[in-house]
Amino acid sequence: MSNPPEAKLVFDMSKPKAKFFELSELLYNNDPGGTCCVENEMTDEYDAESYTLCLLKEDDLKDNKVVLDIFSEMFDDNYDAEVIKKIFPTIKRIILS
Repeated sequence: MSNPPEAKLVFDMSKPKAKFFELSELLYNNDPGGTCCVENEMTDEYDAESYTLCLLKEDDLKDNKVVLDIFSEMFDDNYDAEVIKKIFPTIKRIILS
């Protein structure tokens, strides 16, 4: 019996990685959690949130509710919703690009 042909997995990680890093930088620079990450140069402060945002689909982005829910859960309701509302169009653009 011969071996089956080798399966080839073709998945370009460059686009998801680019989205992740773009979201992380956006959140870092706007600091919606008020963590003082910029002042403390904690560039990975929003990596968990960025990863979660990368998993969102177009239907999740009809409005900013899902994104606000993510931050509410991650920061125990201690975040600046106005910052999220301000940067939501950019978050949406990055995810859907």
